[in-house]
Amino acid sequence: MKTNNNYQPKSDECPISVVLPVYNMEQYIGESIESILKQSFSDFEFIIIDDASTDSTRNIIQSYRDSRITVLHNDVNTGNYPSRNRGMKIARGKYVAVMDGDDFSFPERFMTQYAFMENHPDVLACGSFNTLVENIMKRPLNYEDVLFALLNNNCFFHSSLFIRNKTVREINYYNEDYVYASDYSLVCSLAVNGKIEILPETLIRYRFHPAQITRLHRHEQRRFANQVRRKYQLAMIERHQCERIGLPNEADLSFPAMGRIIFFCHYAGNSHSAEYGKMANDLLHKIVKAIRPGMPVCLEEGLSGLCCGLIYLLRNSFIEIEESLLNVIDNYIEAGYPHLDDDDFYCGKRGVDYYREQFHQLKKICTATEK
Repeated sequence: MKTNNNYQPKSDECPISVVLPVYNMEQYIGESIESILKQSFSDFEFIIIDDASTDSTRNIIQSYRDSRITVLHNDVNTGNYPSRNRGMKIARGKYVAVMDGDDFSFPERFMTQYAFMENHPDVLACGSFNTLVENIMKRPLNYEDVLFALLNNNCFFHSSLFIRNKTVREINYYNEDYVYASDYSLVCSLAVNGKIEILPETLIRYRFHPAQITRLHRHEQRRFANQVRRKYQLAMIERHQCERIGLPNEADLSFPAMGRIIFFCHYAGNSHSAEYGKMANDLLHKIVKAIRPGMPVCLEEGLSGLCCGLIYLLRNSFIEIEESLLNVIDNYIEAGYPHLDDDDFYCGKRGVDYYREQFHQLKKICTATEK
């Protein structure tokens, strides 16, 4: 084992670099490390980044004497994804295997993923199924299904990711601006740049516990995930954009399901697919049916965002709806507006003011058309 905060990567490449950041995981880190060391495919380097742990995590890591392990210690706690980036930037492997300090890789994981990637040179990254308390958690498999699933949320188990190192460098690693949703951002960047797939094998055991980012920072993670989702939806809409129809802006996609509907409409129009036209209509009907007083009225996941999406669809003749429905929703928004406490664009009054401008412009257009 090498412990060196100023570690310089060797020039010779190895098949796999395992990158595992960890902070205060004394209860799980030993099992996680052992699951890597016991892989049937043994030719790898193992980069562990201790993110200034204050429990016995550091001592547990240092108790392992294996020449494949390199340990980096952060002087201060920098966070999960800055630590991952630090490890990835010194990785020598042809592939980077993502790992978490509280998960478990089954012995055949590296052998399975390495063989798949070697046999599929057009694939940039792959993930796998995982287990959670005896239940196999499945995901979409082929590239097209993954592309569509990412419009809704991250469909990859993060610690199952196995990525070409060359690709990691080309997309410039994790985008740390997204803090608790940088994994979603990374997967979306991979998907936009090329083919990524999920293998049907169960290669990871996922652990659910109170110290996870998903539980400790649920609200912040959701906000950052919404930012990632809007940008990805916009990129996908642009890829399949209908001729002579302008792109939406991010505000039009601030109600997540509306972003999917707008994508389905463009995809259906561009590919002449009745199936995706029906998907758009079915999802829209489901959303409209669920509208009720008391719903959030802001842009992000709220009625103002829903209406901005509807207005975009109406302006571009993707849908027809009764003006009375928009008036009903507008009344709900007006009732909730005084209770917004801040001026944040997506979660506050500024965003609702933006919606109002769009709504009033639409009404002017409708009035002029009727005359």
